[in-house]
Amino acid sequence: MTVDVKKIANLKSVSLAGLLAGQADAIDDLVSSCKTYGFFYLDFQDPSTSGILKLVEQLSVIGKTVFKLPLEEKEEYSTEKYLPSRLLGYKRAGCSVGPFSGKKDGYESFSIHNNGIFGEDAMIVPEEIDQNLALFKIFMGEVHGYTDCILSILSEALQLPYDLKDCHRKDKPSSANMAMLNYLPWGSSDERIGNMAHTDMGTLTVVFSKSDGLQAMLPGCDDWSFIPPKEGHAVVNVGDSLRFLSSGMLASSLHRVVPPPDSVGQDKFSVIYFLRPEFDAKFKDHDGKEINSVEWHNKKYSLFREASLDAKTHGAMLTGRREYLGATGA
Repeated sequence: MTVDVKKIANLKSVSLAGLLAGQADAIDDLVSSCKTYGFFYLDFQDPSTSGILKLVEQLSVIGKTVFKLPLEEKEEYSTEKYLPSRLLGYKRAGCSVGPFSGKKDGYESFSIHNNGIFGEDAMIVPEEIDQNLALFKIFMGEVHGYTDCILSILSEALQLPYDLKDCHRKDKPSSANMAMLNYLPWGSSDERIGNMAHTDMGTLTVVFSKSDGLQAMLPGCDDWSFIPPKEGHAVVNVGDSLRFLSSGMLASSLHRVVPPPDSVGQDKFSVIYFLRPEFDAKFKDHDGKEINSVEWHNKKYSLFREASLDAKTHGAMLTGRREYLGATGA
């Protein structure tokens, strides 16, 4: 099962080096992208920022080694042992509703939380990860620092009365984490495919992947556009928490992962950093109700484990669109 039509999203490329240097054109590209689409490419190619790309390659090798372990061994680290937030551990393919009606998701993942890397929470991980925790800490620390810069720029541009980075301190309890996602080869299963349509629950999601399959339904659109990988770049998207913290000035866009045309047999692997607010950060949700960050995270994450979903009950929270779940028959 693949998607027949390949429409491409026209996203801006934002220079990370330009943002760090305070260059006006990079700042303008960032702010306009977050306001209109909630998606942009983040360019790491400048020598001052390109080191992260090599680090991602190293983590990918480690991650792929972990995913080759027997399923029963991986299940010893199940995220279900870390309820309700599920910030650490292994998730097998097929736990969640998929992007196509009647199907399940087609990816496995391993997550590592900030509360363990930068805080004092216990971490039980496979030996392959445990022996390389220093690399994971460097990656998570560097990406977090870059998101700090992005949040400060957005705070100033939106004239917010506070700096958004102040409720995203990496060493304070939060639901921030990183994850490695390994998709079943496209076409290898008719029942477990891709990743369900959703908006992200957190603040910013930074995705490093060399494989196609990510689609977004951008604001004002009723159809899906692919966001193909771009050499030397990550794909960054705004999440619900940032939309709420900005009083709706920034867009949290609906997205999913599906097999692109002519992709049978191809693999997809991603290294992702999920920036999320500190547990006690408060905002008003899609219904205007005040809620703290950890409550929002746990409520929304629980939808990802529902055996079935109802558009009227779950649509607004899951997809940001009332009475819409995004599952298709295509």
